[in-house]
Amino acid sequence: MKIVFICGSLEPGKDGVGDYTRRLASELIKQNHEVSVIALNDSFISANNSSSQFFENIKIDTLRLASTLNVKSREILAKNWIQKKDPEFLSLQFVPFSYHPKGIPFGLTKLLLTIGAERKWHIMFHEIWLGMNIESSTKHKIIGKIQQGIIKTIFKKLQPKIVHTHSQLYKCLLENIGISASILPLYSNIPVCELNNEKNMNDAIQFVVFGGIAPSSNFEQFAIEVANLSKKQNKNICLTFVGRNGPHQKQWVEIWKKLNLEYNILGELSPKEISYTLKTMNIAITTTPYALIEKSGAAAAMACHNIPVISISNSWSTNMPYKINTTSGFFEYKKGQLGMFISNSSNIKINSFSAQEVAQKMVLELVQ
Repeated sequence: MKIVFICGSLEPGKDGVGDYTRRLASELIKQNHEVSVIALNDSFISANNSSSQFFENIKIDTLRLASTLNVKSREILAKNWIQKKDPEFLSLQFVPFSYHPKGIPFGLTKLLLTIGAERKWHIMFHEIWLGMNIESSTKHKIIGKIQQGIIKTIFKKLQPKIVHTHSQLYKCLLENIGISASILPLYSNIPVCELNNEKNMNDAIQFVVFGGIAPSSNFEQFAIEVANLSKKQNKNICLTFVGRNGPHQKQWVEIWKKLNLEYNILGELSPKEISYTLKTMNIAITTTPYALIEKSGAAAAMACHNIPVISISNSWSTNMPYKINTTSGFFEYKKGQLGMFISNSSNIKINSFSAQEVAQKMVLELVQ
């Protein structure tokens, strides 16, 4: 099968959807499909370029169009490139902010219709709209309504054969506006290394946070509960920070230190070093809301390393009736239940999905 993916940016390590698309393309190429990728609105480059990118030594043809390019030139370059590739499917990797700095890409539908005239479409909704939770600001709810309108127009005009998303909540929300979607699980962008490290909670419990930390009013209560458990069970408990955690890392460290708990700051590591570190960890912490955790790349990395993930986010609620599979390994922090969670964590069976499995599922559903 010939597929051309369309995303916003393809700057390695700087754009999560671009990294996702590159890896998925490489897996499909391994499975003997002809796959290439267009970055329609790449803010990381100043000049357009048509070149090859690589993932695990797999060559992927790419076209990167600078975000400063005028609309007409963007249309011509993308359309000509697609015509040369002549794909059976165009796959739109949708995030509203990938195609417009304020997340309201009004011209995207026309652009897609022009560059993909008469071709079959697939859409993956990585993100949908702002304002979906009860706590959202009025501003976000207004922007969200505009984004819903854009999504409905894209769906109506492109008439995709298949629509996918990673999240049960997003599936419910899309169906609520008349778009039937199925789940394509998120795989980890961190391949599992072959080193066989032992996880042992007899002497110490290893917590890890990987990637960005959002504000969390629950962290201090969580840390206090951890410290109490450490004293009660006479166990060392250590928190390891991995990756670019952002400015809130400092606050977490201060709270953790104040309670005389151990911590390590490892910073940015190579994928192999990250995997090696994760294989020594027992429990992961995230500030991604539990309702959105299925679309978190960091959470997916934990799942594929067989680490249960506990969300300590601020309050994030919705009226949508979604349900996350209990075998995902994702849990929501509840005060007073941490001890029981830790005791049971080594017995939790976690289902995760490889990029190979996800690629196979995508193709199977496209050809049905």
